[in-house]
Amino acid sequence: MPVGSCLLIGTLIHYQHKAKRLRLISSNKMAVRSFCSGIDLGGLLLFVVGLGLLLCPMSIAGSLPDSWRTPWIPAILVVGVLVLVALFFYEKYVAESPLLPAFYFREATIILSMLLTTIDYLGYSATHTYIYAWGTISYNMSPRLATFFS
Repeated sequence: MPVGSCLLIGTLIHYQHKAKRLRLISSNKMAVRSFCSGIDLGGLLLFVVGLGLLLCPMSIAGSLPDSWRTPWIPAILVVGVLVLVALFFYEKYVAESPLLPAFYFREATIILSMLLTTIDYLGYSATHTYIYAWGTISYNMSPRLATFFS
């Protein structure tokens, strides 16, 4: 990826310098606070932490001796849900340039496209995760043919 993206990054840097020479963009330095506000660093952190607190216990629970009966597994899940709820309120009331603006969740087009993407991903995952094993066991495919098939 880094080697493949060098041409694109180099082109962007070249034209950025050219735009500065022609005075098409300002060359003022951006303050750290305005940069963090512009990329919504607080919202990104809440989103990543919330998803991490939801997904990590799900993958760890299977390897524990008591699995889901371990007391801290549900506690971490609850904290993850609370962090994601806090993300909604942070985005609605605090963030200057929100990661997920609140009006997104009132637009039927956006909600339906997210729902369709989720259903498509789940359908793909359900069918293609085990297709290699299904081909080798059910149809006695060779590893080479099962690889091509999957």
